[in-house]
Amino acid sequence: GLEDDHAVMAFVDALADKVVHADVDSIFGSRLVLVVGSSGTGKTTLATKIAAYFKEHGISERMTLASATGPGITVNEDIKSYARLLNMRSLHLGIGELKTAIQETSNRIIVDINATSEDAHEAISDVIRILGIHKVTVVQAIPGGSSATMISYQCRQYGALKPMIALTKLDECEAMPAELSALALEGSGVGLLTGTKAIVGGIAIATMPILAQYLRENADH
Repeated sequence: GLEDDHAVMAFVDALADKVVHADVDSIFGSRLVLVVGSSGTGKTTLATKIAAYFKEHGISERMTLASATGPGITVNEDIKSYARLLNMRSLHLGIGELKTAIQETSNRIIVDINATSEDAHEAISDVIRILGIHKVTVVQAIPGGSSATMISYQCRQYGALKPMIALTKLDECEAMPAELSALALEGSGVGLLTGTKAIVGGIAIATMPILAQYLRENADH
């Protein structure tokens, strides 16, 4: 029943409220953070930024930055370099070794998952059974400039795990209302916002006001 700008702003606020994750703070209590997503979505940088955020804000001192690789997929060596930069332990393991690795250390582990969605589902389901759902957070990287169709497809790939969505590469491309509407329909809630570049200080926790402000700034486009 509103008109013009008032209608747009009301829609943007309602959309932001619908899209934002219901319990973003749950990530801070997780012993295991698993970053999933398609190739090229910024998973490795995102995993590193999450580790940097935890360290910067004193959330966790004892951390391991890891990569878990599926069969036939090239091991990601960048994790080792990023871990050295952050003065953290690094770990490379096969996706099937994840459940053993989490039982051999008391460290908080942030893992870049580089595997098919099927292999990721199996491995993540195993560790959730071991640690419990409240000690594991799955974060799915989705680039901000993805089309509504691509967002729907990516959300369906990992939907059963109910991941917290991280919108990545927001300094390269904008997430528009139409695309965020797809996230509202298909996703489990946006919890993290990040760009491509800075590792330290490069991540923001998504809240309704922050997301609404972001949408308002792009609504005219």
